[in-house]
Amino acid sequence: IIVKTTKMDKIISWDKNTGNIIVEPGVMVADVLMKSLPYNWVLCSIPGGLEVTIGGAVSNNIHGKDSWKVGNFGDRVVSLKMVTASGEILSINKIENKQLFNAVIGGMGLFGIIIEITLQLQKVPSAYVEQKIIPTSNVQESIDLLEDAKNHADFSIAWVDAFSKGSKLGRGYVSMAK
Repeated sequence: IIVKTTKMDKIISWDKNTGNIIVEPGVMVADVLMKSLPYNWVLCSIPGGLEVTIGGAVSNNIHGKDSWKVGNFGDRVVSLKMVTASGEILSINKIENKQLFNAVIGGMGLFGIIIEITLQLQKVPSAYVEQKIIPTSNVQESIDLLEDAKNHADFSIAWVDAFSKGSKLGRGYVSMAK
């Protein structure tokens, strides 16, 4: 059985002072950012595609270009509510139901249907980013730049040419931002 939750797309509550947001599973990443960015709050560990639903992000424990620094999407989840196969509604969180909570994060919906998610957003100084793109000659240069980015960037990613040969194997570029 597949249950489509895209019509469960309401932001239940948003606290611009604490960065806590409670949403239904069909809310998209773009919806959260539209609500939070004007107040300098951002949702971490998100992919480049902003049409991902929050329920899908939780169920797959997705990652973003900042996950090496802040963890995966499940690390943003404070608590959630889900309906089990027996119809019981469970409220679970990291502290009181740690084992079940950890099983649901990345559990692909196998433990029940998530109906509500509380997330903690991160405060940022601005909604804007400073980006730097550096071309690389080979995979080792890319790895070295990614390692260096850990010291001063909030986001980083490398794009490599996997078909080049010899000393140019892995040529491409590294993109960093803060």
